[in-house]
Formats: sequence, structure tokens, C-alpha cells
Amino acid sequence: MINRRSTCLVASIVGMGLFGGLTARADFSIAVPNYSFENPIRTGGNVSLGGTPDSNNAISNWDISGDLFGAGGVFGNTAAQFASLPAGTQFAYLAAARPGYVANLQLTPSTNSLPSIVAGIGYTLTVAVGNRMDNVYPAGTATISLLAGNTVVASNFVNVGTVAKGTFIDLSATLDALTAASYVGQQLSIRITETNTMLDPTTNPPSSIRNEAAFDNVRLTGTGNPVPEPASLSVLAIGAGALLTRRRR
Repeated sequence: MINRRSTCLVASIVGMGLFGGLTARADFSIAVPNYSFENPIRTGGNVSLGGTPDSNNAISNWDISGDLFGAGGVFGNTAAQFASLPAGTQFAYLAAARPGYVANLQLTPSTNSLPSIVAGIGYTLTVAVGNRMDNVYPAGTATISLLAGNTVVASNFVNVGTVAKGTFIDLSATLDALTAASYVGQQLSIRITETNTMLDPTTNPPSSIRNEAAFDNVRLTGTGNPVPEPASLSVLAIGAGALLTRRRR
């Protein structure tokens, strides 16, 4: 006979197996490679690594791409650009030179250490977007995107011209756990984009003028409880069944 005590014991064991160690993990941090663009080191000023601000330059762990005349690099901050930075002493910039043109910054696949999507977890990407004090160009539109493999699964954007000069704002994009369930097992990645959205009204016919924005302190957080894998559930069920059989004897 299975008494009440036995039933409660089995329920407790199963409960611990399913949920023990799976306590709520609200906003746990996920490390982002070179999140504040401290590598490569660039000391001070408006000339980016390897040449003029219009040069395409390397940023460790990040790939720079875009349309013709798209540019990106790192700056060592000075008081002429920002009084202070959200993180570290350097920031990244992206610039796009013509209407509709874009410049992209994306984690390098070969050094991307972000995890694959796990069932039951939601993910939030947050990037500090800035408008340099000494920026003489319109700021354009900055977009941040969270990717599962090559698919954009969450994104958000801001008109950088609405950000006060010499300051940063936090821009976030969230992939909720329910939507994330469709992408379980695919590796996360991050893309930052600057889009040229303005024309120079002083020329006839109109031609573009450079759009530029600054970026810093890239963060990724996860929220939720991992869902147990079917194999784990099977082991727990077998263990509970064995315990009940033993109690019957």
C-alpha cells in the first residue's frame, strides 16, 4: 500500500528535480566581448585608429561593414566629445555618408562567445547611444538588433538627433521567452547600425551629408527559468517510479 507519506515524499523529490536550482534568475548578465570598445587602444581625439574618422577600422571582436563610404572605429574620449562615458575610456562610432546608406557593427562570428538561446529564457539587449558634443554632422538613426543565428529577433531604434549633445541614452530591445522558444539552440549575436536619414538642403540637387553616432556599454541580460529537457524529465519519472515500487514492497 502506498501511504500518504510516501506520496508526499515522491512529490517532493520530483519537485526538487524539476525546480531545484531553477529558481528565478531575473536580469542575470551575459558577458559581451569588448562591450565598451576598449580594444584596440586609441588615445584621445578625433582621429580614429588608422586614419581619418572616415576610415573603416578594426574593432576587436566586432566586424564593421556597410554601404560605400560607411565607416566605423573607436575613439579615445576627450572632454570635447563627452564629459564622461557610460563605461571605460573609449567608445565606438559609426558613420554613413549618403541617404539610406548604413554602417554596421556586428560581433565577429569566430570570437562570438554569446550563448545559444535556452527555452524559458528571455533576453534584453541594451546599448548606450550617444551624440558627440563636437559632432558637426546630423546624427541619423541608430538601430540595435539582437539576432538568433542570422535572424533579427528583436530590435529598436532612435533618432540620434534627439539625444542631447555630449550625452548618451540607453536603448533597449527585448526578445521575450515565448518568442525565444522558436529559436532554441541558435546562437545569439548583436548588430548595431547607423542609417543616414538626412539630406543637405544647401545643395541643388540635394546631396547627402555624413550622419554619425556614438555607442558604448553594450549589455545583454537574461530573465526567466530554463525549461527542463525531456531527457531530464524522463530520468526523474523513472526515479519516482522506482521509489513507488520499493514502497509497495
